[in-house]
Amino acid sequence: MKNFAYKKPLIFLVILYLTAILPVFGFGVKYGDEFLRFGTGVRENSLGGAAVSSSEPVVGAYWNPALVSQTKRFKAQIMHSEEFAGVVNNDHFFVNVPGKRNLNFAAGFFRTGVDNIPATANTLIEYGTENGQLDSGDRIDYDKISYFNASESAFFLSAARPISNNLAVGATFKTIHKNLYEQYAWGFGLDAGIFYQPLENLQTGAVLRNITTTFLFWNDGEREIIKPSLAVGGSYGMSINSLKLKIRPMVGLDMDLEGEQNNVDLNLQTMNVRLRSGLEIVYNQLIAIRAGRDDLGSFHLGCGLKTPYGNLDYGFAMGQGYSDLGNSHRLGLTLDIRAIQNFITE
Repeated sequence: MKNFAYKKPLIFLVILYLTAILPVFGFGVKYGDEFLRFGTGVRENSLGGAAVSSSEPVVGAYWNPALVSQTKRFKAQIMHSEEFAGVVNNDHFFVNVPGKRNLNFAAGFFRTGVDNIPATANTLIEYGTENGQLDSGDRIDYDKISYFNASESAFFLSAARPISNNLAVGATFKTIHKNLYEQYAWGFGLDAGIFYQPLENLQTGAVLRNITTTFLFWNDGEREIIKPSLAVGGSYGMSINSLKLKIRPMVGLDMDLEGEQNNVDLNLQTMNVRLRSGLEIVYNQLIAIRAGRDDLGSFHLGCGLKTPYGNLDYGFAMGQGYSDLGNSHRLGLTLDIRAIQNFITE
């Protein structure tokens, strides 16, 4: 492995930093990026989000910016999901662009929201005692009902480059916006990631999100803190040539400092550790079947179809919170822009 002896101390120091820095920022309360835990990318969500080492480069800006270094062609991906029986809409649009001097770029927009919420303030017409409650004889003036959207969104901008044939680094700058009726907030954050492939079929990755702690500032003066969190993961590819199958199991760990919580796999005082796992089986580089378990213990299934011009993916989420709030369906389309351009010009 070329220059491995030289790179090994660097890898060790980076991983040591990613692990040791978390306690340094163990203050405040974390609320602001809960909406980002939905994840992005139908393939990646169907694998339980165990994608820190194996996400598609087009959505690497979210999962691990170091994976953007694997960008070889100009691609775009759109996704729509209806979470919890259609109550919550989740959409994203991501693109990645191969650059010069081994520096690649990616950008994306992620939005989750509940739309058309009725605002019923000042719509009650009371007869008799005015107590602000709908009593017998009172009525609602439906002409005064208005509608609003409650949404949370984020914009990602990433850059990544390989350090060697088996090592890459990347960073993502993100802007977060929240809108809740007459209240809104803005925040900015920075993620950093590393990708390392020690063996031909073994991939590993780590990403430290909100490196310097991200602050959300509301228009009413309130402030929310998004603490740093660490995600690590690995995947291993296997082939059964006689059956034209490629099998890739993967696993990931999410670590944060939110204090003791429910639905965690391991609690170490102020640190929570959650497990993700996934399995992808691809036949003849054409059809993919996927299954996964996310960080909250919900189960996911999915499938994908690969064509010369892009990929079509479907995902289904069930179990845990989905059992109570309704199952979720996801649909995603990845387009190979260069291939489409070549087809049009031929």
